[in-house]
Amino acid sequence: MFVVTAEKYFSSAIDIELNRKVDPRISVIKVKNTPPFSIYCNSFRNSLFKVMGVCSEFIENKVFFPDNRTQWRKAAFKKSMELINQYNIKVVYTSSPPFSSAFVGLKLKQELGEHIKLITEFRDLISKLVRSGSYKTTRRKSFFEYNLLESSDLVIVDGPHKIKYLKEAHKLTSSLENKIHYVYSGYPSSMNGATVKNKTCHFPKIIRYVGGIRGLSIIPGFDSILIKCAQRYKDKIIFEFVGSVEKKFKAKLTTHNLSNIRFINHVPHYEAEKLTIDADALLLLINDIPYSYIMTSIKIFRYIASMNPIFAIIPSYGSAADIIRETKTGVIFDPGQRDWGENFINSVGQFCSGSDFQFNPDIEVIRKYCSENQFMHIKNLILSL
Repeated sequence: MFVVTAEKYFSSAIDIELNRKVDPRISVIKVKNTPPFSIYCNSFRNSLFKVMGVCSEFIENKVFFPDNRTQWRKAAFKKSMELINQYNIKVVYTSSPPFSSAFVGLKLKQELGEHIKLITEFRDLISKLVRSGSYKTTRRKSFFEYNLLESSDLVIVDGPHKIKYLKEAHKLTSSLENKIHYVYSGYPSSMNGATVKNKTCHFPKIIRYVGGIRGLSIIPGFDSILIKCAQRYKDKIIFEFVGSVEKKFKAKLTTHNLSNIRFINHVPHYEAEKLTIDADALLLLINDIPYSYIMTSIKIFRYIASMNPIFAIIPSYGSAADIIRETKTGVIFDPGQRDWGENFINSVGQFCSGSDFQFNPDIEVIRKYCSENQFMHIKNLILSL
């Protein structure tokens, strides 16, 4: 098996540890990024100047297609063709975003036709971004998504709500709809129940959020609710945020100098897993924005595997809410409802005191979401082609 990826990434969230865990039977081939992509990143993306940032977004939206890795895809296509011809590869599997990966897969299918089977995995949808008004997308990219659906032999998405959305967004025929299957990312087997038997119980209790918080993921009014909650249960609870947090949001939370609101900067992947398990409870945030109901954050699977209660401030309708209800792993507070903030504060109070707080996770259902079980589903789908 071969994995073709980029040699250099322009991201602060790269986990070097994951490179060391790659199965030795998998050859990872890193294709070098070439100008003007690297020049673009160095000149604009990492610039401290606001004007440069605006230029960066304009270039990303209007010039690069389907995303800002447009130069990388040329080299990736060339390398992929070499590997296919040399090793007589029959199956090409792409995962997006970045959507340039899907672009390479589409070009390979157009070039090789029935010689290969193309499996396209969507972890996000271009058409969703177009419909929600994101400035990073254009309708041209939405048409590109439809071409992918039409050309792929198999399409995988992370949740049933995405299938329903694609059907409505593109008015899919039954033959196209039958190509689409949902398979969740799941949690690693290392996080199965045995790893949480001897967890530390903290006092004050720690409610932890693990992952980045920025932009549209910030729920309006959440900062005020959190401050109020931290003040009310000052000696009983600690809120910890692990990962990159938007500066303005962080500044609001630190205004009152509360010692029980803490921040831990980005940590390696394995450390994030440990912190997820070690918490007394977990915080999940999904803003009530257009099409948020089809989002399935990868962190939710690690959350449910930790066997910790989840305080989920998320839309009550959608993939994330379905999983929490099915596994019985948390309490949902819909940010679109009027009294969600006060309900959240009261529920945290019950958790602190241990009174009237019910938590009875369904272990058998949780195990269904282990990545090994999910990957077996993908394997069976591939074998059925």
